[in-house]
Amino acid sequence: MGGFKAREKVSGLEYDFTGITVANEDDQALLDEAVGVIAEPSTYAVRRMNGRQNDLLGLPADATIQQRLEALASKAEDEMHEMDAEQLDIISEITDGAPSRAELEALPFRHRQAFYGWLIGELSNPSAGTTSTRRSVVPLKSATS
Repeated sequence: MGGFKAREKVSGLEYDFTGITVANEDDQALLDEAVGVIAEPSTYAVRRMNGRQNDLLGLPADATIQQRLEALASKAEDEMHEMDAEQLDIISEITDGAPSRAELEALPFRHRQAFYGWLIGELSNPSAGTTSTRRSVVPLKSATS
């Protein structure tokens, strides 16, 4: 039977942070158990996330993902560091505790950024699959350049 089958077009928002090694024992204990599924967020929650990200980057409300990526690429490392806490708040809100804020904080930087890129990509363009998020990794402008 043809037609649209949602379960075949959009995959679940499953995450697995196990297998990542970190130096802090408390963080390691958190990550060793960090497996789950993010509840599908409402349209309102996704729009709120997008709006908060645009505000954080100083972009207009109707900014595209590409404009967000370009804005991120133009930020110096020290500016990115200042935005980390707000970005963590934004992602923690959309995941609604799965993964928890503490689990997200326990992730090493590169893993956390990859998770953010994957999640935002899935929420923005779910039918493209995870390969669409690969281009979400952008080089950071050095604080000294």
